[in-house]
Amino acid sequence: MEITAALQGRLDEFLEQQARGIQTGIRAAVEEGAKEIQAGWRAAVNQRFSRSGRVTGGNRRVANAIRLRVYENDDAGAAATVYSNFGRKDSSGKFVDYLLPHLTGETITPKGGRWLYIPLQKGRRAKRSRLAVSRAKNLAFVPLGPGRALLVRKTRTRSTPIALLVKRIRIEKGLNFDAVVRREQAALGGRLLKFLETV
Repeated sequence: MEITAALQGRLDEFLEQQARGIQTGIRAAVEEGAKEIQAGWRAAVNQRFSRSGRVTGGNRRVANAIRLRVYENDDAGAAATVYSNFGRKDSSGKFVDYLLPHLTGETITPKGGRWLYIPLQKGRRAKRSRLAVSRAKNLAFVPLGPGRALLVRKTRTRSTPIALLVKRIRIEKGLNFDAVVRREQAALGGRLLKFLETV
């Protein structure tokens, strides 16, 4: 009875240790795969927005908005979420992701107005120009052709284009995040075995 009790106790400890090791291995494999997805998405964003003049801070700001969260999952052992935080909440509180049109391809049209306003000045100057449009008296509307126009500020000495006005903007699909996810899903089994070999 004493020998049986001793063997049983050691077996329980061994199985518990193995279970903890497997749990650790699963979490490590999931976390490494998620980091690879994050890196792949950021690389795709860097290629798409490299030296972009349309985004403050260029591609670095967009790529840094690809975030990662790893957490415990009682059913699967561990889980991870890779997501974009590049956007803002609209008036209803819903998050609008600015990367989505680049993933799906989309035509953007004005909402509640006749024109889309594209600032021609960068940074804070562009924001100040847009805020001042409604009360400025020295603005001129210069047609450029069907669906395009310039908004120009005129003074006694010069005329300064401050915005391009368009009826619509077509954003072509230029990001392929699915390919990165499929690659890492295929590699997850081998990655898990690698970590379990150390258990």
